[in-house]
Amino acid sequence: MKHLISFSLCSIALIGCGGGSSKKLEPIKVEPNKFESVATQIEKDRVANQAGAASIAIYHNGQVVYANAVGKTRVGGSTDASSDTLFQLGSTTKVFTNLAALKQMEQGKYSMQSKLVDVLPSLSYPNTQRHDWQGIQVDWLMTHQGAFDDDYEGIEVDTPLLEFMNSEYAIDNGIMNKPGEFFNYSNPNFSFLGAIIAHQSGIDYKDYMKTEVFSPLGMARTTFSRDEVVADGDYALGNYITETGLKPVTEIGQLDNSDAILPAGNFTWSTPSQMMNMAKFILNGNSDLLSDQNHQKLIAKQVVVPSPIENHYGLGLFVQDGFVHNNSWVPMKHYSHGGNTRGYTSMFYVFPEHDLAVSILSSGYADDFTSTLVSAIDAVIDLPQTQTIPLKPVKPDHHALYAGTYSADGIVINIGVSEDKLTISVPALDLDGVNYSRTLVPVGGDTYMVTLDGEPLYFNFIAQEQGKPYTYFANRGVVATRVNAQFTGTPGDVTKFILNSKKQNHIH
Repeated sequence: MKHLISFSLCSIALIGCGGGSSKKLEPIKVEPNKFESVATQIEKDRVANQAGAASIAIYHNGQVVYANAVGKTRVGGSTDASSDTLFQLGSTTKVFTNLAALKQMEQGKYSMQSKLVDVLPSLSYPNTQRHDWQGIQVDWLMTHQGAFDDDYEGIEVDTPLLEFMNSEYAIDNGIMNKPGEFFNYSNPNFSFLGAIIAHQSGIDYKDYMKTEVFSPLGMARTTFSRDEVVADGDYALGNYITETGLKPVTEIGQLDNSDAILPAGNFTWSTPSQMMNMAKFILNGNSDLLSDQNHQKLIAKQVVVPSPIENHYGLGLFVQDGFVHNNSWVPMKHYSHGGNTRGYTSMFYVFPEHDLAVSILSSGYADDFTSTLVSAIDAVIDLPQTQTIPLKPVKPDHHALYAGTYSADGIVINIGVSEDKLTISVPALDLDGVNYSRTLVPVGGDTYMVTLDGEPLYFNFIAQEQGKPYTYFANRGVVATRVNAQFTGTPGDVTKFILNSKKQNHIH
């Protein structure tokens, strides 16, 4: 399975980013053939990932020092991809959506502590969950704490954003736990945020983003519009995932294009060089676009990400002190966000201590270009000495606090302790004859692995209060809450439970 997280030489002056840092930028000395290894590695990674094309841009000390692309704009075609070829960003879009929300806050439309039901007053939700829905804050949406089921049941291709999030989402999709409790990656958080942006501005989300975010950043070719992409003509179509495996995209109409998912990262088109405009903003700010105070909020550690490695989320960006490559730790502080749609992958890394950023976009599903990222870094600075991956220590003394009965949508999960190991039993899976491991394997901290149908899944135990029994056993798709009840699930609940359990913990 592909790992999910979960580029011709040119110097381009970034435009549309007035203000920013006043520091003196040192001239860049580009050595002959300096980027040959990057070009070699990105092509190697493209082939290994079965991507149709891949593109990279590297920003260092105030300018784009390298931009290149490999592969073809169409699988089996004859047209070479270029550094101007458009690809989809996927969930890398989320930082742009948060930037738009911060702009509206500066205009006094709402605050981070405003309630969702107040800033989206036409919102419908079940009376049985009234208390939970009425408590949801805007900043919980911005940091994946809304507790929403990461799904869009009931959606139609042409469903408008405001209509779906106001009236349909809560009917067919639910809240998995008490909102505001912990970070749990879920795209509908940002669909709600996009709906707020549209409602509060009185214009379509796409139009607001174009005029108030992309244009001020100098990202003229970044767009949500299929018509604009087709008119542009220079866009990549590669392999996309289906139930039977990877298949080539033959025309752009095959790609998902739902307005309701746009703010979370559906159908956003850009280039790595365009992304360097955002990188410059992240590194230096731009007081004409956003106040310094809110710029700092964007990149500050806002919430802990349940993980076996120390990890935090800002406002649309992960904030970490390093990353994993070849089973080693590269100790470089960075802001990052990946992106995946059915046929595209994005990697976006910004290294503030080195005035360095890298964007890699590809036309393939769940591609891993980490080796290209490392090659790009190595081309402009000296890579730090790699270290052992800093996994959090496991907590065998917490076994008794983990143990208990948990429930998720009527599916009961029993966690026990046997011979210093944690055991798991799911009666509904047993009734359906589903194969799963009966022992939880510790990964680091409160993170454990279980296999389901031979597939490794990672769950986190999450506590509400230190020293007390843990409240949740959770991953991205399933949140089981501690209860004192016997098995009440039925075999009919099992299919959705299995599918949700297998949702990746780190897909963007």
